[in-house]
Amino acid sequence: MACADSDISSVAEKYKVNRVLVHYHSDLEHTFLWVVDAGDQPLIEPFWIETGIASLNYVKIVPLITFDEGVIPLIRKIHDL
Repeated sequence: MACADSDISSVAEKYKVNRVLVHYHSDLEHTFLWVVDAGDQPLIEPFWIETGIASLNYVKIVPLITFDEGVIPLIRKIHDL
C-alpha cells in the first residue's frame, strides 16, 4: 500500500491505532518521528509495514507515557505523598 496515496484509517482500525497525533521529519538526519495513540503496542509495527511507512526508514517503537501519568504518581508513591 503506498502511504502517500491511501487513507490509512481502515488499516489503523485493524491494528488498534486510534490516531496519529503528530509526525515530524528531520531533513538533516533523514529521520521521521511519528507519535501515535494505540491500544496495543505490538501491533504498531505491522501497521507501519502495511501502510508502507516502514519502507521509508528504520522503524523503532518506543512506548511513552506523559510526565503526569508516569513520573508524578511514582514520585508520590516513593515519597508517600
